[in-house]
Amino acid sequence: MRVRFKNYNFFKRLLRDIFTKNLSVKIAALCITILLWFVVTSTRKVEVVKKVPLNFITAHEYVVTNDINNEVDIRLVGPSVFLREVLERHDKMNLDVRDKKPGIYSYKLYNDVIKLPLGVKIIGFYPADVTYRVEPVKTKIVNVMPSFTGQLPEGYQLKTARVEPSTVDVEGAESLLANLREIYTDVIDLSNVKKTLTFSVGIDPKYVSKFQRISYKKFSLYVDVVPFMVTKKFYSIKVQALGSKNVKLNSNTVTVSVQGSKNIMEKFLASDIKASMDLSFNAPGTYDEPVMIKLPEGVQLIGVEPKKIRVVVY
Repeated sequence: MRVRFKNYNFFKRLLRDIFTKNLSVKIAALCITILLWFVVTSTRKVEVVKKVPLNFITAHEYVVTNDINNEVDIRLVGPSVFLREVLERHDKMNLDVRDKKPGIYSYKLYNDVIKLPLGVKIIGFYPADVTYRVEPVKTKIVNVMPSFTGQLPEGYQLKTARVEPSTVDVEGAESLLANLREIYTDVIDLSNVKKTLTFSVGIDPKYVSKFQRISYKKFSLYVDVVPFMVTKKFYSIKVQALGSKNVKLNSNTVTVSVQGSKNIMEKFLASDIKASMDLSFNAPGTYDEPVMIKLPEGVQLIGVEPKKIRVVVY
């Protein structure tokens, strides 16, 4: 009888502690539970679709190429207040395929692919099965090419452009590397470039997500922009004989070819060319004197015909 009495007192104290100890905390927890139950049962159920990206977990020597499905539509139903929280989350669907060898497979999706709050459940997937390909990872050396946009300012041209380093090691799926010869940098706008510049550029973002590894992330892009050069030929440019009055020229005109930037050459005239021969120290006699050409700044002499003129000094 004593044993039963003691057991009775023990259970009595236990029940009393359960219902009276930390009573305020337990009442608050009960209220919250009742509130959540009320929200779940009374809030209008709605149906939504959430797009979730796929994340394949593979062995290190393999990679998944999935041209058809990169994400899955998950149809959800539940209280709108909880669905809003699910839609705002950045979920991803982890699919473990580390046991797969190269080949094409199908992965069936189940309702435990993502965690959901109380009252929200999955009612369907699209597609219901994910088809994917497992391939070996390979490495290939490819060229790095510059990318440009915009038109150069009027009167300027792109003389050269080069990227350093000019090649990179690209690691990725065997099928993606098969026909890959080059990859491109970020796009550089040339619409305001009028001189030689160096840009620090990265790789076009589409390659970063496409391949497993690219050996360099930053490159130096050297752009040599120069004025657009125009060549013109001027005929019958009169030659002046300097330093002597008693002379006879076999010919007193020459043809002059000059070159300059487009902006300068648009305003350049034949009268801007000064052709002459210096006869100041020539004694009487016959000479083949070189023709000297003087040009404005920014204009370059390409050629003169004839280069020499026969002169008789009296």
